[in-house]
Amino acid sequence: LLLPVISTAAYAEGVVGGLGASRVSIDPPDFSAVLVNGTIGYQFDSSSELSFTPEVRLGYGVSDDRLAGVKVEISHAYGFDIRATLEGDDFYGFLVPSYTKYKVKASAGPAKATASDWEFGIGIGGGYRLTDHIAVEISYEKVSDADVLGAGIRLNF
Repeated sequence: LLLPVISTAAYAEGVVGGLGASRVSIDPPDFSAVLVNGTIGYQFDSSSELSFTPEVRLGYGVSDDRLAGVKVEISHAYGFDIRATLEGDDFYGFLVPSYTKYKVKASAGPAKATASDWEFGIGIGGGYRLTDHIAVEISYEKVSDADVLGAGIRLNF
């Protein structure tokens, strides 16, 4: 029963993924929302200390905010990034340029509106390896006028 799992893991070397939560803040107008997000990518090692990982990202809004009586929420987000990681023994740091589409919904009584737009971002972060396959991470990303703070786990398959 474990043979298919073991043989699949051997072919998945280089595949990485992440699960986490991000707080998106825009100040002014004092707006914040939370996204639950995930990534999947493939890590290419440039040297023993440097790697590059193209990734696909997907996020789902789990909170909303009110601005002048209008309920505003980030419905979802999806996009791409390429992550440059500088490896250490247990700690590592990374730089992440991204291109992400955010869908925002607003409603006030019966009136509703939606908008979506692609945005470039640049982020930095760091992680600590708990095992060879699991790490915890924190990150900061600047996307247009928004500050995005994130925390999550990173999985190396």
